[in-house]
Formats: sequence, C-alpha cells, structure tokens
Amino acid sequence: MASLIEGQARPIRLADIAKAAGVSHGTASNVFSRPEIVRAEVRERVKAVAEAMGYAGPDPKGRLLRAGKVNAIGVASTEPLSYFFDDPFARVMMAGISEACD
Repeated sequence: MASLIEGQARPIRLADIAKAAGVSHGTASNVFSRPEIVRAEVRERVKAVAEAMGYAGPDPKGRLLRAGKVNAIGVASTEPLSYFFDDPFARVMMAGISEACD
C-alpha cells in the first residue's frame, strides 16, 4: 500500500508527487510510464521525491481496470472449495485452466 501523507488518512497520489517535485501531473505520470521522454534531471528529481514520500508508482491493478481488463477468471461450482484440492480430476482441471490462462 502507498504511504500516507502525514496527518492525512489517504494514500499518496501521483498528483502529490508532481506538486512536491514541481512538475505537471503529466510529467510525473510519464516518469513512471514513459521515462524515455522525460529529461534525466527531471526524471531523477521526480523519482527522488516519490521515494522520499514512499510512493512506489502507479498501481498496476488500476491500469488494468482502466483498460477494461482484470486478468481474472471465475470458476463456479456447486462443490465446496475443498473439492478442488481433494479430487484428483478437479486438481488436473484447475491446473489446465491455469496453464491455459498463462
């Protein structure tokens, strides 16, 4: 989880990093998503501020959700969860599903 801003109960956001580093939100975003287009001096300053504030970078789950992807599947069954660990066929089936998804 991202660090919290002192005295506040919300996680640090990219906007906080941008403000503290004296750059635009777009520039701060580019440091994490397209660093090659940001000048080295600016990139290092933003990264230093992010590290000092405990910001690890954008949440990959958020990026997937915005793209309309969740990289998750569901398996519905009338059997209890333990069935998938106890039954040899169910274990092979789940392993096959997992392999196909990778």
